[in-house]
Order: sequence, then structure tokens, then C-alpha cells
Amino acid sequence: MIKKLDLYIFKNFISRVMFLLIIISSIILLTNFVEMIDNFINAGMGSKEIFNYYTLTIPMFISYAIPMAVTIGAILSILSHIKNNELIAIRSVGISYFRVGTVIIICSFFISIVHFYFENSIVSDNNHKRSILMKKYNLKKNRTKLRNFVEDVNKNKSIIIMNYNNKKKIANNVTIKEIDAKNNI
Repeated sequence: MIKKLDLYIFKNFISRVMFLLIIISSIILLTNFVEMIDNFINAGMGSKEIFNYYTLTIPMFISYAIPMAVTIGAILSILSHIKNNELIAIRSVGISYFRVGTVIIICSFFISIVHFYFENSIVSDNNHKRSILMKKYNLKKNRTKLRNFVEDVNKNKSIIIMNYNNKKKIANNVTIKEIDAKNNI
């Protein structure tokens, strides 16, 4: 009976983790695609290059999603057992809560070991290849522009810069606000 119970808890936990892993990775993928679409268009990348970029990037997204999926999966798995009154039935047979949680803890431990090796072998290699691809197409996000910068020079004086291009050393829409002794701007 214990083996069947362990297998049941294991299947319940793993199915939730896999579902969450797919959902969370998909959300991260779509968010990244929306952020990068302008860069792809500006770089003149074709669908094959974009597909190659995401083939190299998906392992990183999966690596980001694994800890979230395991944590949420453990909580949802335990909550489903509580909702269906399964923990009460298991406890009435004489099996402790710790014994039920042991399956989830052991699975989580093995998932973390696999995640460690996945991160250090596959993700690191793909990130290196992805950085080469990003340099080839110049896909770095433009960090040379500063927007909505406010600097308080002193208690009564502020400088507001709406746009600043660091490469060209040009500031646009600059406002200097000074408050006099009568609190007039």
C-alpha cells in the first residue's frame, strides 16, 4: 500500500510540475518575444535565425521556470490532497504527514540535482552560442539612452532630463526647476 501511495503522490506532483514548467516557460518565451521583436526586425533577421535564437534561449527559460514550477507544484499537490480529503484518509490509516511529504521532498531534491547539471552543461553552452548570435546581429538592448532622469542639485533646485543619449552626449527636454524663498517655481 505504501508503494502505491508513493506512486500516486509522485504522479500527482510530477504532473503538476511538468504542467507548470510548460506554462511558465511559455509565458517567459512570449514575454521575451514581445520585447525582442523590434530588435529582430531592426537586425533584419529571418525566421530561421529567430528560430535558432529561441532554440538557444529556451533552455535558459526552462532553467528559470524549474524552481518556480517545483515550488508551486508542491503547494498545489498538497492542496489538492487536502481538498479531496486524501490527507485525512491517509492520516487515519496511520501514515504521518511527514511520510506523505517525504515523496515530494525527495522528488524536489532529485529535480534540483538534475537542474544543477542542466544549468551547468546545456544552459551555459547555449548561452555562449546565443551571445555569439546576439553579437552577430547586434541584438543587445539599447542602453545608451536614459529617460526621465531627475537630479536634485540642492534643496531648492532640480534638473529634469526627459531623454539623454550617452553616446552623442545630447540631452533633450531639459527642465531646471528652482524654488525661491517665497516657494515660487
